Amino acid sequence: MGAGVGPSPRRLGWRLRLLGVVPAVIAAVLLAAECVVQVLARSAMAPGAGLGGRSVALVLGAGVRHGRPTPYLRARLDVAARLWREGQVRVILVSGHAEEGYDEPDVMANYLADQGVPRRCVVCDGEGMDTWSSCLRAQRVYGVDALVVVTQAYHLPRALAACRMLGIDAQGAPDRSRARTARWWRYRLRELPAAVKLIADRATMRGAAGLAPDDAVARALAASTPIR
Repeated sequence: MGAGVGPSPRRLGWRLRLLGVVPAVIAAVLLAAECVVQVLARSAMAPGAGLGGRSVALVLGAGVRHGRPTPYLRARLDVAARLWREGQVRVILVSGHAEEGYDEPDVMANYLADQGVPRRCVVCDGEGMDTWSSCLRAQRVYGVDALVVVTQAYHLPRALAACRMLGIDAQGAPDRSRARTARWWRYRLRELPAAVKLIADRATMRGAAGLAPDDAVARALAASTPIR
């Protein structure tokens, strides 16, 4: 081909059409995944849906800095502490990332202790790397088949959908205290690709193999006061 000869008009038109189709396909996949999440979560978020005597609250991690919960995580823990003080839950399962020099669940447990929740009523899971793994481990490791999920309202549908995909009878206790800043909207928009990931996690049952049971939640429940 001689110098300066570009693609044919037909080939150029095909490329332009492809450039238009790809974003449309991506948008369709994102919206379809979001619809699946919303449908799965709808019954648990219906007006008037109560906590139904569920004894365990699952608090999903949201990061720690300098040994303290981030504002988003602190808000979640405040909701969980209130549920415990009101007698709506008996045990709080805090789930997040733990490694040498960084222990999110331990920070969460310490914060709850400062709010009056005794350590015997808190179970730490240091391998809850994301929403799917936290819900999966609540069921497969700790034997929890009914729970209250505590997280921000924008994140709650995906967390509830993960529980429903696993057969967990879940209800939500959302935090609505965070202002709708640019950070909030960034987190909300992140839910769209995260919904696609959730469906892929369920299709592959990521992380389900080789989990060893742990009776820490059962022991904490046995040592706690039944909900009246």
